Amino acid sequence: MESGQNKRDFTRVVTHVESEVTIEGSAPVTCKVDNVSLSGVMLAGGHDFTEGSTCSVRLLLRGAEPPIEILTKGFILRVRPDRCAIEFREIDGDSFGHLRNLVLANADDADPVEKEFDASIGIKKGRVGI
Repeated sequence: MESGQNKRDFTRVVTHVESEVTIEGSAPVTCKVDNVSLSGVMLAGGHDFTEGSTCSVRLLLRGAEPPIEILTKGFILRVRPDRCAIEFREIDGDSFGHLRNLVLANADDADPVEKEFDASIGIKKGRVGI
């Protein structure tokens, strides 16, 4: 039955790393991550963000010494009382590598995730023939 298939470009993985979201001109807001993919992050809580705002997102991975930071520029897609969805719009090479590793390390099955990465152009889904 196809209704259960994932319609997303990239697999989301559950992870509870630390994050900070900064809207231009505002102080950083510490947020709990519910899940992350190569293209964005879902935060627990709606916070006081405005849909359509651009932001900076900092994910902090404390398992390494020194801690690893994933730095992205994003766009706030949805804000609900219990969650906030942010789409990643820009990411540098080092942060992209760390994000890729974070997703792979938390994936139930790394093989399909690797295929998604191979078919992508950075944080955007690739298109054959275009």
